[in-house]
Amino acid sequence: MRTTRLTAFLLGTCLFLPAAAGAQEKISVKDIVQRESPAIVSIYNLDSRGEVRGTGTGFIVKADGVVITNFHVIEGAHGLLIKLKNGEVYDRIWVMDFDPRRDIAVLKTQGVQLPTVSLGDSERMEQGDWCVAIGNPKGLEHTVSDGLVSALRVIEGNKMFQISVPISPGSSGGPLYNSRGEVVGITTAALVGEGVQNLNFAVPVKYALPMLESTERMTLADVAAQYRPAPSAGGAASAADVNAYTDPTGAATINVEPGWTAGPPTVQGAAISVLKDPSNFQIMLFVGYQDVSSLFQMGQNSVKSSLKKFKSDSPLLQGGAGTQPVLTQFFAGEVKGVKMRAFVGAMITPKGGFMGFAFIPGGNLQDCEAVQRMFLSLR
Repeated sequence: MRTTRLTAFLLGTCLFLPAAAGAQEKISVKDIVQRESPAIVSIYNLDSRGEVRGTGTGFIVKADGVVITNFHVIEGAHGLLIKLKNGEVYDRIWVMDFDPRRDIAVLKTQGVQLPTVSLGDSERMEQGDWCVAIGNPKGLEHTVSDGLVSALRVIEGNKMFQISVPISPGSSGGPLYNSRGEVVGITTAALVGEGVQNLNFAVPVKYALPMLESTERMTLADVAAQYRPAPSAGGAASAADVNAYTDPTGAATINVEPGWTAGPPTVQGAAISVLKDPSNFQIMLFVGYQDVSSLFQMGQNSVKSSLKKFKSDSPLLQGGAGTQPVLTQFFAGEVKGVKMRAFVGAMITPKGGFMGFAFIPGGNLQDCEAVQRMFLSLR
């Protein structure tokens, strides 16, 4: 009788323990945020004048200040700032390693005893698994959202997690967590999907782990010298070629300037949206359209209806990208008392007519020129 009872007890214990252990593996979103967010950082991409060109997210993986992020977050930067959740800012930053093809960069600060994230095994993730991301969309620091692994994809030879977690500009380079609160991916807003909602991606963290062993301490100038994008069809190499983006239908491709992020349209009727907080640039395609002047006038009228104190801010530029008729011009005005520059461009290609318009709060001239270059890169 005693043996029977002992056997029954042991069997019951064996059946109970795995279930209990499995239950303890999963933790709540709240627990993940409280434990992990101190190690999640904001990254500011600075130009030669020390002004912010773009923002992104990263996460600390070693207490001496090793940070993983997306390559496009640091691309083209003359300087970087890394800000911790507690307000600490680091401005002396080196690049340990970078992989543009997989959109990964590993940075090194002068930190000491910094908080770190918990790393996990990205190979264990499967379709349908729950996941959570923490990032800084549009500068809204430490925003948390959750969703599912929608699919496992192979894109240009790299494994990717397609996720239903929304990833917006500013969240690129942030951590993607599994149900155990372990980082399994690096979220990216540079890769976009097929023009539908809730289609976002993350790079498996496994690709970054070997890069942590690097002993390099490269400056941003070293990175720029080593990384030379392939020349474009026009011949000259351009940093914008690195982030060429094609719209979901395959009708249009644009070279995305550093600091900007291309994605599915955010305005009804648009083909491509190109964003850099708070500026936005929309590209529309009119299939079969052949009248560049009428197309330009359409864009001008649309911008004029949105701006008060509307006036031209540059000469009307006429020409062609190759043999394509092109018209572009800048305008100035106000929206609710805020000074605004606007761009309007029209182009006729064999695919149809492209019309682009952008609104740039404050009228930042560099952003205006970037918008014009991006529009002229359309193909």
